[in-house]
Amino acid sequence: MDSFIDTLKTNFKENTPILHEEILSLFSSFDSPRINNLINNEIKKGNLIRYIKGVYYLPKRDPLTLVELKPTPLEVMNKKYIYSNGNYYGLYSGLSLLNTFGLSKEIPSSYYIVSSKESSLKRELIIDGVSFTLSKSRVPVTNKNLYTYMLVELVYLNKDKKITGVPLEKIKSFIKTNHISKEDTKEIMNHYPSRIYYDMIHSGIYQLL
Repeated sequence: MDSFIDTLKTNFKENTPILHEEILSLFSSFDSPRINNLINNEIKKGNLIRYIKGVYYLPKRDPLTLVELKPTPLEVMNKKYIYSNGNYYGLYSGLSLLNTFGLSKEIPSSYYIVSSKESSLKRELIIDGVSFTLSKSRVPVTNKNLYTYMLVELVYLNKDKKITGVPLEKIKSFIKTNHISKEDTKEIMNHYPSRIYYDMIHSGIYQLL
């Protein structure tokens, strides 16, 4: 039978984020206290590194410089709060989302993430000098509602500003490509403040659905 660390090395690549729940699932026949002890033992040996709470990685050194490599803050946050194993449970909001559709050119000072994996209404987190703002999603984010959620969130951030030109064309293409319907959009809008209905109509987006 393979050792605990050998099993991790078989199932996960070096220098990539590993979620605590992935380890629990991999060793489903073990209870949580035993798994936590095994994790802590490997951390003490230097075979496993804890990046932040609930996220680990198998260390790797650059073959030329021998400098220890590690995942980037974005890689860690993407896996912990946005996407893993084919499933979405979060999305980027704030200026990152506005910039994606050309509604802003401002460089964000913090990456704003909305996630089903977050329980706080809003909290700040800095990892290796990179700032993140985390917020609990209004409804659970899934593969099915991801793009609809992004659209509603985009309009909410843009408030009641009319959308025209290149941004409007990008949104039209986004709606068509991802088959976003009026019914699905209403379902998400119901969980936003009531002004979202005015914003949707005044921005010109609701009429595209």
